[in-house]
Amino acid sequence: TDRLALITATDHPFADRKSVTFHELIQYEQISLPEGTGMFEFIRKKAELVPSKLKIRIQVGNFETFCRMVEAKVGIGIMPHSAASRLRQLPEFSMIDLDEFWSLRKLQICARSFDKLPGFTQKLVTMLTAQTE
Repeated sequence: TDRLALITATDHPFADRKSVTFHELIQYEQISLPEGTGMFEFIRKKAELVPSKLKIRIQVGNFETFCRMVEAKVGIGIMPHSAASRLRQLPEFSMIDLDEFWSLRKLQICARSFDKLPGFTQKLVTMLTAQTE
């Protein structure tokens, strides 16, 4: 599993909060991954359920650039907690829990037959699943 988190500049009004709802953050300008990515489409669909429109200020190609844009106060954004944790040593930002039932995501690896995967792929699957046990 992985939880989605709100990423803000360290002096943002939400920076010292323990959690924030999607409805609270949607009024702010957002940083996002490009249209068509799973994360963008997921957040866009959640935004359709609230009465406000998602305000995308900039789209970036990866989470490192995402965090650097947050640090530069370009906007705020939602990203996986695991990705934000890996990037904590790069730019300075605050990570706030997203207080929504859908923010906890169950991650799965799917294949028609794991036994028929190439050896290097089987090793990758073993490595990824070992980290969750």
